[in-house]
Amino acid sequence: MSLLRVLALVLTLLFAVAATAKEQSSLADIVKRQQTITKRLDADRVKELNTEQIQAIRAQQRQVFALVEGKNSLKQLSKKENRQLDKALEAISNLLTTGRAEPEECWQERSIGTRVGQRRCGKKADRQAADDRAREWLDRSTSL
Repeated sequence: MSLLRVLALVLTLLFAVAATAKEQSSLADIVKRQQTITKRLDADRVKELNTEQIQAIRAQQRQVFALVEGKNSLKQLSKKENRQLDKALEAISNLLTTGRAEPEECWQERSIGTRVGQRRCGKKADRQAADDRAREWLDRSTSL
């Protein structure tokens, strides 16, 4: 592996640890980790992320900071705020590890004439596009 790939992998792992799930963290830990990520982004230490990804991380962090402002513990968050915090932390983690805000999902596809499925992974939009293409092909083939 090249030195650049190893460095990128190490940084990715460090950021993944920094954005761990909030169940394992206190509110102070979450804020501290997000501040650390912000400092690293400000210092331009994250070369593998483009400006769009950095902006997306910062937007999610603004939401995290707004949700925890004035709160001393996670118990002070409402259920809705808790879900929003979970979603924002997950998006930050995904952006840091994969470069995408939404997680990749995997699904099984079966080819015609076989029972063996093939595993495909991608964003929800990728799956939706594949489904649309399949429906379109099916519609064309049945209308002949």
